This record gives sequence, structure tokens and C-alpha cells, in this order.
Amino acid sequence: MSNEVFDNLKFSDFVVLESNYDTAMLDFGKYPFNLKRRIKSATGHLSNDTSATTISRLANFGQANFLLAHLSENNNNEDIAFNTIATTLNANNIDATNININFASKELSSEEYNIC
Repeated sequence: MSNEVFDNLKFSDFVVLESNYDTAMLDFGKYPFNLKRRIKSATGHLSNDTSATTISRLANFGQANFLLAHLSENNNNEDIAFNTIATTLNANNIDATNININFASKELSSEEYNIC
């Protein structure tokens, strides 16, 4: 998460954020090394850890509404992503009950969001 992108997100009312992979699942998964390296690169995808840190930082600016998108079918799931975020919020003394975390699905429709 670059500072420039973070600065553009910190005063948003609603943030859609990629949470593509769990590091351990990717590291021990079946993908070839070159693909793993590309996914984890600075121009690749956001890990659950990076998303959790970003959410924690944004929560300090009052952000409370997040939609996590682009979860890998092979290297992530909603429970792992949510637990990573909850652990990071707790470690940073942020009350997770004030943070709304939802997940975008490729197969299912989700809640409707009005963004003005």
C-alpha cells in the first residue's frame, strides 16, 4: 500500500480493498515459484496482512466501512481474511465492533451499497 494510495483512501466513507491471499496458504500452495513471487511483488496483489494493516491505519482516520474484494480461491478464504483483520485491529487497540467488514463474491450477489 503506497502512501499516495493511502492518502487518497483515508478520508473516504467506503473503501473497497483487495485482500487476495493468505501468505502461508500461498507459500505452501501449489502455485509455481515464479507465480508466487509475482503475486507477492510490489506490483502484485495485496495480502491479508497488508489489507489488515491498511484497515487498521484507516480506522484511525475514522473509516469504518470496508468491502474486501478479489479473494483468491486457492490461497484465501473469508474466515482467514477476517481473522487476520480482527487480530491486527486488536493488536492496535482498535475496537473491531465499530468496523464493518464485508466480502465481495464472484458467484453471489451481496448487499446493495449506496455511495454518494
